[in-house]
Amino acid sequence: MLSGNTISQLIPFLLASLLTRIYLPTEFSVFSNILAISTLFGIVSCGRLELAIPLPKDKNKAQDILFTAIIITIIVSLLSCIVYFLSEKISVFYNNEILNNFLFYVPICVLSFGLLGITNNWILRNKEYKLLSTIKILQSIINNFGALAFGLLGYGITGLILSWLLSQFLPVIYILFKEKISWKKNRFTIDIIKNIIINYKDFLMINSLHAFMDILATQVLMFWIISNFFGDENLGLYSQMNKYIKAPIILITSSVSQIFYVEASKAIQDNLIVMPYLKKTLKTTLIFSIPFIIIIFFFGPQLFSWFFGTKFIDYGIAGEMAKNLLPSLFLMFIVSPISGLPILFNKQKLSFIFSLFGYIISLLVFYFAATNKYNLNNSLFYFSILFSIYYLFLLYWYIKLIRKHDVCNN
Repeated sequence: MLSGNTISQLIPFLLASLLTRIYLPTEFSVFSNILAISTLFGIVSCGRLELAIPLPKDKNKAQDILFTAIIITIIVSLLSCIVYFLSEKISVFYNNEILNNFLFYVPICVLSFGLLGITNNWILRNKEYKLLSTIKILQSIINNFGALAFGLLGYGITGLILSWLLSQFLPVIYILFKEKISWKKNRFTIDIIKNIIINYKDFLMINSLHAFMDILATQVLMFWIISNFFGDENLGLYSQMNKYIKAPIILITSSVSQIFYVEASKAIQDNLIVMPYLKKTLKTTLIFSIPFIIIIFFFGPQLFSWFFGTKFIDYGIAGEMAKNLLPSLFLMFIVSPISGLPILFNKQKLSFIFSLFGYIISLLVFYFAATNKYNLNNSLFYFSILFSIYYLFLLYWYIKLIRKHDVCNN
């Protein structure tokens, strides 16, 4: 898993300096907004039922969840067409007229989110980690080399969107042929779908709302504040910084979190203690996170300026943004791999309430700083401090949940 993620994250780094010399920050800004709006719907396109696929011991029940998730994905994708009819208002909201020309891609992006999430979790259930690694590498190749090719051909923003869509859909097609998931007519009934929805209602009602709130806060509203108070160019720099600075975090945490989720789930099902898995996960993330933080703190602006910078704009500005976000980035590194614990312990409602308060307070501080003429770096630093407190609270809560479980099963 880690080797697959390493290769998949290495590819965009190798091509990053080329892409920043082909595309302008304002083009990255429009693409980031399209992706943020699509993710807002896409993250809940399956009703979060994709996360329930690895949980049942019975394969037939898991397949029932899969088929139900596909139906919900199709419905949500159709509902997201409303974005197209509201395109002018959305463009005004973001203070970006160009955005209006690309919002028709949103429903297609939403469909790709759902289908890829479903198929990936089916593979995860079967513990085919090598296949998952192959998929990640395939996605990275298609997305980044596609963006490079489309950019050289002069497709601009359209090229960024098309390459991303291809990277989403082609792996799904590959997985469907590889896995040969069978449609069992006797199990594909309205009653079975109703039972899945009832039995996993917390995924649909609570976890979906939680995930929706995450994207709304960290992308849609965050991008809106930056775009309106600091300009599209700064949003483009921020979105690129956010992409590449989080790449090492995603590289480690996505692999570790998937394995932790499966191992912790099995331990809970078998009434075994979970703390050893937590300790192993935290040690792994600490080993990688500390060097990452040190490098960004001392060399972030210089690295961004040297690697991404062009004659049009100095990407060292993006490096300064990264430095101001370091407290929350470090804790994200630590907490993200174990963030699935509320699902395993059936604490989605409480988790949602905590996140709601965390996001509201952090965003209010960021908005207050922006409206009171603080510069972007200072505003990001205050946001990062508040968000770090939220992450520390989550870490404490996760440890407490595990200790309570282990005491009952020791």
